Amino acid sequence: MERTALERPILLLAVLWYLITAWFSTGYLHGDEHYQILEFAGSIAGWNRPEDLAWEHAARIRPALQPILAYLFLSGAEWSGLSDPFIQAFLLRAISGLLAVFLLHRMWRTVRHLLASELHTAFLALTLFLWFMPMLGVRFSSENWSGLLLLPVMSAAMAGRVAARDLFRMGVLLGLAFQFRYQVALCAMGLFAWYAFVQRAPRQHLVMGAFGFLIVFAAGLIVDRWFYGEWVVAAWNYLRYNVVDGRAAEYGTAPWYHYPYLIFRFAFFPIGVVILLATAAGLYLERRGPLTWAFIPFLFVHTALAHKELRFLFPLVPWVPFMILRVWGAIASPVRERTWGRWLVGGWCVVNTIALVVASVTPQATGRADIMAFVRSRSIGTRTVVNVGPKADPFDPWNGLVARFYRPEVLDIRKWEGPDADTLIPPSLFILERRQWETGPVTQWAEQHGLEELTTSYAPGLRPWLKLYGGINLQDELIVLGRR
Repeated sequence: MERTALERPILLLAVLWYLITAWFSTGYLHGDEHYQILEFAGSIAGWNRPEDLAWEHAARIRPALQPILAYLFLSGAEWSGLSDPFIQAFLLRAISGLLAVFLLHRMWRTVRHLLASELHTAFLALTLFLWFMPMLGVRFSSENWSGLLLLPVMSAAMAGRVAARDLFRMGVLLGLAFQFRYQVALCAMGLFAWYAFVQRAPRQHLVMGAFGFLIVFAAGLIVDRWFYGEWVVAAWNYLRYNVVDGRAAEYGTAPWYHYPYLIFRFAFFPIGVVILLATAAGLYLERRGPLTWAFIPFLFVHTALAHKELRFLFPLVPWVPFMILRVWGAIASPVRERTWGRWLVGGWCVVNTIALVVASVTPQATGRADIMAFVRSRSIGTRTVVNVGPKADPFDPWNGLVARFYRPEVLDIRKWEGPDADTLIPPSLFILERRQWETGPVTQWAEQHGLEELTTSYAPGLRPWLKLYGGINLQDELIVLGRR
């Protein structure tokens, strides 16, 4: 298909935007993104010990492919002279972001014919710039990379490709996605059911698809054997620990309707409502298509399981823009062309643009990575004492799981309970949560000893917007105190 008029400028803007987001969106959306990938990679590199890793390592439930990829990327950066861990983490996010732009663009070119031609440019823009797409797209996480690998698979299915070689490629890609996140198997089963019962694909073609998946599965067993030092079926261990033994439920349970609530809350109200309605309507409109057949099993099982986190749905997120415009295109044109409809769409786009800018420059995980970078910059070549308040240690936020990837050896981190504690004044730095810093006694104590704010998790200009969003507790923000 020929290029549309705005395709190239939108694509170039996306490349620049995702790189900017990769720079500012430091840290991790969830601890697994760091502790089960980068810290696992450290056990290969030799700067981390197995006994210091998350319990998932001892349980042998994590696929080894992504930690090994991280190790290779980090080793390449080290070999190139880029030894700063924060630069290395940025490079991982940049690689993820560029891969996201490439695969999202490929998906758009493959499936845009399913929408009216006047929606093609809007489809590309929304696919790349729905407000959370850059923020999620730059994550070196299992959720993001498995979702990206699903893109060419679902695109090929929606394009009607049924040849044996096509299904073999799909099987290989689904196998790779499975090696990043096991839950993708639910999409794979739904997709193969669609090929079998709706497309009526020849049996030998289905066998080729399964063969492609099994080849990668077998390779994954070998990779896991090398990583763990013994033969394991990590996928079975994952199922046994988290579902059969109910380990996942120990992290909290929620009713079946919790996912709609999470989408409504964290996607931001005007955007979240549209996503919920468009997804439900889009799955109905595509009820005989591969998207519905692949996604319904995924959504059903995640809804049925007691433990729920919004990130579990991230592999499906790249298809949200298609669902929105699929439903929009199905609305009668007189409704779409009315003045109030145009105003509604314009207002929605303004909200999305503001949210896009804020999300793209906001650090993740309460800005811990930025605080760690600041502390590291103050401790280069010298022993630095850091007093941390309750829950305020950015290197060890969960009391026992240390981010050794970022932590300098020269740091001396001490627990600090408050101004009444017998503490050497002044140590090099203090790190407190905002909720503790803003209490009267702490503020007065800091003034008495000449301590002032050196840096904070969030830039002052971001706080009003984050407060409006409501999905971030600003009382968790970290404050670094010291003498200039």
